[in-house]
Amino acid sequence: MLFALRFADSGAIRDKQRDMWFVGENRPRRPFVLDGLAAEADRVEHQVEACGQVLVGYERDRIELEQQVRQLEAQLETIRQARIEAYTRWWNAREDRDRALHLARRLRRRIDRAQRRRTAPLDRPAEG
Repeated sequence: MLFALRFADSGAIRDKQRDMWFVGENRPRRPFVLDGLAAEADRVEHQVEACGQVLVGYERDRIELEQQVRQLEAQLETIRQARIEAYTRWWNAREDRDRALHLARRLRRRIDRAQRRRTAPLDRPAEG
């Protein structure tokens, strides 16, 4: 401002001030700038609507996938329970087999001892 006051008699400075959009009263480009900004705002709003529609589709897909995941998790839980029950049946059958095998061996040993006792006096030489 001091520069402008110092050279106030110079007409060149005053002309430049009138040409600047932020200083001068004549703003010939202002409607074009506003039209450009309005067009940009319209374009961005259209983009927002398009993205909103895409988001709706993605949300629908996400809900559908979440439902499928819940169904698969329920099936998985059922299958895991069936696996545990099958293992329990296998374990019990194995235990029954091992018990029966143990009992059969004990009975065979008892039979073998009884047969040895019965035949043992005949095989021994007479003492006396």
